Amino acid sequence: MTVTAKNRLDPRLPSSGREVGSENRAERLREAVQAAGGTAEVAKLTGIPQSTLSGYLTGGEMKLSNSTAIAEATGVRLEWLATGTGPMRADGSGFHEETAAFSAGQARQAPEGGVLIPRYEARASAGIGTTLDPSWAVEKVMFSADFIRNKLRRNPDNLALIECAGDSMEPALRDGDELLVDTSATEPRSGPIYILRVGGALLAKRVQPRMDGTVMILSDNPRYPAEVITPSEATPLDVVGEVLWRSGTLR
Repeated sequence: MTVTAKNRLDPRLPSSGREVGSENRAERLREAVQAAGGTAEVAKLTGIPQSTLSGYLTGGEMKLSNSTAIAEATGVRLEWLATGTGPMRADGSGFHEETAAFSAGQARQAPEGGVLIPRYEARASAGIGTTLDPSWAVEKVMFSADFIRNKLRRNPDNLALIECAGDSMEPALRDGDELLVDTSATEPRSGPIYILRVGGALLAKRVQPRMDGTVMILSDNPRYPAEVITPSEATPLDVVGEVLWRSGTLR
């Protein structure tokens, strides 16, 4: 299942915070960097400034491109570096069982009545589709358990965060908004916005199932025409989940 720690918050929406998982990720990074010869050596190998790398070592947010470069330079698996899952190296050495494993279905109870929702390093295009790998999550964000269970009336174990890209769903969704998605809501109906996977691309769109079995894919921005997916099309339409909430800067 699907879904950056920009976490741009609308003050009208529930507060959120970063999980201690970022500290666990920094510990793994420190281990990898030390084994590869230290900060200066890894900075030279990757081209990442030492100041930036030092920020990552203290828990700062890592770009996916930099995470990949660091994993390659230090000889560790990217999945292990990002999530702690599986062995440290491709040869199976350095296995660390990470209790803070990130995946939809593993939202854990947070302190003071919160729930932790996984945030995925993927973007759902609200313009042209962007092909991305939505298979791994980079951290968890805390939401109010009361907001999730009593106002949204959803199971937190089914929820995930993914970033919106593009402008075709304006004004409902804007580029850079973080979207809270219910990955169990995979039977589309007219009205809600869904995250769709079409031919490997992730799209944020409204859908309109029709009696003849076709599905219309609709954008809120009138600049983008509706599209029709037929059951016989070679490119399948998968519903990743329903968008429940967005967090973004006020405009």
